[in-house]
Amino acid sequence: MKRSILILLASLLFYGCPVGSGDEGTGVVSITLGHAEGSRTIIPSLGPVVSEYRIVCIGPRDMDPVFTSEIQVDLVLQTGVWDITITALNDKGEAIAADTLQDVHVASGASIALTAKLTAFQDGLGSIDLTFLWPDSVSIPLDNIMIEFDEIIIENSSDSVEYSIGSLTFRDPAVASSSNHKISVSLKPVSSNTPTIVIDILHVYDFMVTSHTYTLLENDFLLPPRPPVFVSAVTTDVGITLNWSDCSNTETGFIIRRSAIDNFESSEYLTQVEAGMETYTDTSAVQGSSYYYFITAENGYGESVPSESGRVDYLLDSTIRIDIVISEPESEAITFSEADLFTVSQGAVLTLSTGVSFEAYEWFVDGDSVSGQTESVFSYDCSGLPPGLHRITLIGTRGSSLFSETIRFLVEE
Repeated sequence: MKRSILILLASLLFYGCPVGSGDEGTGVVSITLGHAEGSRTIIPSLGPVVSEYRIVCIGPRDMDPVFTSEIQVDLVLQTGVWDITITALNDKGEAIAADTLQDVHVASGASIALTAKLTAFQDGLGSIDLTFLWPDSVSIPLDNIMIEFDEIIIENSSDSVEYSIGSLTFRDPAVASSSNHKISVSLKPVSSNTPTIVIDILHVYDFMVTSHTYTLLENDFLLPPRPPVFVSAVTTDVGITLNWSDCSNTETGFIIRRSAIDNFESSEYLTQVEAGMETYTDTSAVQGSSYYYFITAENGYGESVPSESGRVDYLLDSTIRIDIVISEPESEAITFSEADLFTVSQGAVLTLSTGVSFEAYEWFVDGDSVSGQTESVFSYDCSGLPPGLHRITLIGTRGSSLFSETIRFLVEE
């Protein structure tokens, strides 16, 4: 009997014996809130319905519950065996998912890493968020959006709305219980008779928001290409060189038009160039003329809107500049509003002159030659002009060269 007692005492001295909780060792349990593949789970990164997680530890000593909104938590626990329960709570404090880590052995000074698999409870409906990202922040006007969930229409909007990148998000607050569902989305642009349709299979989880983002490319929409941006028009000894920026990846070519006035509708077709080109030289331009150029992009679905117009005066000899002077600047019928724009009353007679000597003069009003006005002094009765913006152009001839200058004026009502 004495021998047995001595052996027991020796064993206790060898392995150590706790004499109080304050002297016991601790270890660290690092828990990641994850999910099990194939199970209905709360996925923290997609779970805005989860407000916080409650962690209850049952083991060698009593502990208060731990609350956290993080998906990674480190617990310092006394050595021993613990059961750790993690519960997901919604914004009302209701439990919507849980998992229990059983028989967690904590050793003194040691760290262990575990993953909690939070399984959603079975009596709640999930929500779904669908977000569509438009190409390159370009707005696309839509006149119909139709969303089908398992071939049942849940959204059918015929309002014409312009969406830009990231702005179209659809949420159904209670779509179905946890399972796979078919999503079909039809987006019909205003300028197309054929909608863009997206079909996908998404898994909706109980008690949570399932989110999915679709990034749409320009060629996903059956639309004409985006218009180019006019950059410059440069006169050369062979013509006028146009430069623009290609803003689309769906064009099959560019169409170039020009006009004597800043009006696309009155412009004439000049030529067409291949897709990807960003320059063209107009060799048919006449010296002494002024032109407005318009560039559009086209593909099998139509032609884009035109670029901003580019105006150029085809004057190769820059040493001669025509200064058009208003002969009666003190007239009450003439009002100056800015350096290159003045206002005249509708009944005024406008008299202009130039001090530059040419062999011949020709005056134009809004692109039309004024009969009989072939001298350096120009007189014009504005009573026949409708209210609005007008232009007077002088073309002077010296030898084989032509020179021109244009001024603008506004006729008041």
